[in-house]
Amino acid sequence: MMCSIRSCLFWFVIGACLVAYNECSAKDVNYSDRGDRFEGVITRKDISGDYFNLLGIQIVNGEHFDPSSSHVNLSFWNPSPANNHIEVFHPKKNYWMFPKKENYAGGSQVFTWPVETVIKPLKLNVAELHVRVKDISRNLFSPARIFTGTQTMKGNTYRFSFESEGGVELKGTILREDNNILMPVKQFELVEDYPGVVCITWDGLDQKGEKVPTGVYRLCLKGSIYLRESEEPLTRDIAFMHNQNIYE
Repeated sequence: MMCSIRSCLFWFVIGACLVAYNECSAKDVNYSDRGDRFEGVITRKDISGDYFNLLGIQIVNGEHFDPSSSHVNLSFWNPSPANNHIEVFHPKKNYWMFPKKENYAGGSQVFTWPVETVIKPLKLNVAELHVRVKDISRNLFSPARIFTGTQTMKGNTYRFSFESEGGVELKGTILREDNNILMPVKQFELVEDYPGVVCITWDGLDQKGEKVPTGVYRLCLKGSIYLRESEEPLTRDIAFMHNQNIYE
């Protein structure tokens, strides 16, 4: 009988410790001030309440993600000094990271933060993070790259990621701003039958396969989204910065 009581007490203590550990772990990863950034888990239903949300504009071209790396790097390019609002997030895990710094110089910029604080405890895959870098004053996005280790990649293929609540049929156009005139660069069609993450990629080339110059560009989408039993019109117009030679 004594052994049975001791056994019960042992497992009760172990259980209490596990509960305390889990509560402590959950508290540790909650969204809070981390010094140079705000980072952690924010419980929220969605990103903006819209049915076709922009998740991020990222540069993708064979990035290397080392699971043993102690830090994550975010790089982007500013044509001139700007007030950039940066958001990094993982929708499924409700993970968010906002750097406190908003004033960035012109040229290539990098922000680095550790994985030990929140990313590692949540077992997040860094390759699944989304990022938005926006010039607040100009309403202009700067495509950004997420990576670990040393950045050695070349090229700048852009991935525009959206979270859609329905299937879509869209016609898209990449346009270049030239003296207040929009010049068509590349056209495409996008058809997705089911809701989920919708990705559009652009390799920085025009319809003829030639490189386009550095400047302000727009991704314009127009078509329909199918929400349950209804069909709704869908349009998006996103301005972003393209640098022809940033990784060459």
